[in-house]
Amino acid sequence: MVVLPIGAVGLGISCHFGGLFVIGVTGGIATGKSSLVSLLQAKGSGVVDADRLGHEAYSVGTPAYEKILEVC
Repeated sequence: MVVLPIGAVGLGISCHFGGLFVIGVTGGIATGKSSLVSLLQAKGSGVVDADRLGHEAYSVGTPAYEKILEVC
C-alpha cells in the first residue's frame, strides 16, 4: 500500500482487485475528503462510504442499536 499525504487528506492506494485501484480517503473535519471523492466519482470511480455504512449499522431498530441499549 502507498500512502500519499495531500494537504490534510490522506490517500491509501492499493491494487488488489484485478488491477483496479482501491483508494482509502482519510482526514479530519473539513479537509476536502468529500470534494476528493466527488472528483473521483466524476471520473467514473465507484465509492463505498464506510462512514455511512457504519451509521446505518447502528441506526434505531437495528440489532447493533439494540445491543448498544443493552450495554448502556
